[in-house]
Amino acid sequence: WLWGPAGPQYSGDATPVSMDELPFAYDDLDALENRILYFESSRGCPFSCSYCLSSKGGARWMDPARACQYLAFFLKKRVRQVKFVDRTFNAKAAHCNTILDYLLKNDNGITNFHFEISADLLTDETIALIRQARPGLFQFEIGVQSTNPKTLRAIHRNSSLERLFKRTAQLKECGNCHLHLDLIAGLPFEGYDSFAHSYDSVFYAEPDMLQMGFLKVLGGSAMEQDSRAYGILHQDQPPYEVLQTPWLTFEELIRLKGIDALTDRYYNSGRFRTSLSWILSREISPFQFFESFSSYLNDKGLLDQKPGKFDDYRWLLQFYETYCGKERKDILAWRMRHDIFCRENAKGVPDFIPRSLLGPTRLEMERRWKDASWRMRVFPEFSGRMPPQEVRLEKYPFHIITGEEGSCTVLYDYRQRDLYGNARIVVLNDDHFA
Repeated sequence: WLWGPAGPQYSGDATPVSMDELPFAYDDLDALENRILYFESSRGCPFSCSYCLSSKGGARWMDPARACQYLAFFLKKRVRQVKFVDRTFNAKAAHCNTILDYLLKNDNGITNFHFEISADLLTDETIALIRQARPGLFQFEIGVQSTNPKTLRAIHRNSSLERLFKRTAQLKECGNCHLHLDLIAGLPFEGYDSFAHSYDSVFYAEPDMLQMGFLKVLGGSAMEQDSRAYGILHQDQPPYEVLQTPWLTFEELIRLKGIDALTDRYYNSGRFRTSLSWILSREISPFQFFESFSSYLNDKGLLDQKPGKFDDYRWLLQFYETYCGKERKDILAWRMRHDIFCRENAKGVPDFIPRSLLGPTRLEMERRWKDASWRMRVFPEFSGRMPPQEVRLEKYPFHIITGEEGSCTVLYDYRQRDLYGNARIVVLNDDHFA
């Protein structure tokens, strides 16, 4: 587009520039400290999803050797995260594998790399490379969008869901990379019940983040034309988000917004891992749980209220007591105590969380903890002097990990955390007190 006396005028499609001729976007990172930096090793997309504009003009790739030269700059500068904006990073397996192999061999122990991939296109060689990575080196975002076959055909996504979930499970088994799985609400032929099925299918794949997007009908996309044929209503100003479809009402979309908000706060945040896993092992479906919880909070005027530090715990506990009774609520409260201390050595917990059961055991353990010879025998990894903020002891009325009967004493090691920020857990037994 060019701006002339009569306003913007379309001047025709520009000739695509070779990726190898594009200048590198970064030279001085002083103003970008601790910021996420963006990089593209390919532009466009070889696929033709109807809601996306990236396929227009096809796809072109940078020479992977040149891409690795640029990535060396980020590694040298010890950038916190580099997010590849390639629409389908692994569309060309050789290109993908060359870059992953370079990042593996030149890992600086700090920089994390985020990629958008098609899981069904992953090769055995790519999976083998990923398996070698340091925990946290790679982060993958996988667009599922829907599990409704009619919807996938309508938006021109020809991926195999069976292969997609199989490859996602293999990435999960690697145990070293953060996985995001995406859904889009408002697509053709995807009604409320159909979306609920898609949500549960993705949730059961156990991604680290389940991201709910809402259809954007972009000008120039195939979806723009399809929306008129289907009768899909959307905003006529950015972000052009869907308002209603023949399969999904405006009220249902608003309901999905509430479920999206709670998915972020309770699942994607990673703060309720033990609590949620216990609750959802007893519910009909994750979608129905979040749907009921969202309705409960909305009725009380809390859904859009900004929560305080422990309000999310309080509201979940109150909701669960309303539907499941006090006895099961107490079990959940103990699991919440564990979730809180997994994240931080909190100085205190709210009054609705059970008080510590350690009592004299805490004093005994603290006395022994000061004995270096005892620490060397029982916990060789703690043989040195340990500041009190680095570890914590807690006792539970049941095994907090397995749920089995019998009390359980847990040591939280805050020096070592997993990919999700949780402390290393050591379950103590009678030998530790002998």
